[in-house]
Amino acid sequence: MKSGTSLLKKSEKKKNIDLEVVEMNDYVLPNTALEEGSVQLNAFQHRAYLAQWNKDKGSDIKEIGTTFIVPLYYFSTKI
Repeated sequence: MKSGTSLLKKSEKKKNIDLEVVEMNDYVLPNTALEEGSVQLNAFQHRAYLAQWNKDKGSDIKEIGTTFIVPLYYFSTKI
């Protein structure tokens, strides 16, 4: 199975798009990086999360389109 990153790379070449994928390891960094200008867009959150982020941080990050849906995995040490 191809990863999402490899599929993006193939698509961007075809459309002459310069794309750098930056992986982050928590839910705060993508919006913080966007506000600081170290990234130009992010694709990780749902509308409710974005609305709460903007309210809590006094931010004005705007939705510009929809993105992919990925499965969520749940883990437990009790089952």
